[in-house]
Amino acid sequence: MGTVHLNGPDLSGGECVICVSQAKQRQWERYQKEIEAGLSAPADEIRWIEWPRDLDKQILDGRYSGVPGDAPSLGVVSRLCWDHVAGINPSGSPSSLITGGPLPRGLLKGKG
Repeated sequence: MGTVHLNGPDLSGGECVICVSQAKQRQWERYQKEIEAGLSAPADEIRWIEWPRDLDKQILDGRYSGVPGDAPSLGVVSRLCWDHVAGINPSGSPSSLITGGPLPRGLLKGKG
C-alpha cells in the first residue's frame, strides 16, 4: 500500500476551522481517483495531492467562538467564521440551534 499526502492551503492561522475542514473534504472528493491510485501503489511509493487554489476563497476568517451549526456535537469552538456560528432561537427552547438551513439532528437535551 502506497502513501498519500494531501497538500494544504497556505494559512495565516486565523481561519475558520469548519471552513478548513469542508475545504479538505472537497479536495479529498475532487482527487479521489488519484488518492485511490496512490494507496494502491507499491508500499515504497509516496504521492502528493495538490491543493486546488480555487478552494482558498471558501476559507473565511475565524474570529468568533461559538457552537458550530454544522457540528454542534463539538460544543463551543474557537476560530469560527460568522457563517458557521450557530444561532439560538430566543423564542424557542434554549437548545434550538438555528443555522440558516435545516435544524441539526442528534442534539441531546442536558440533564440539569
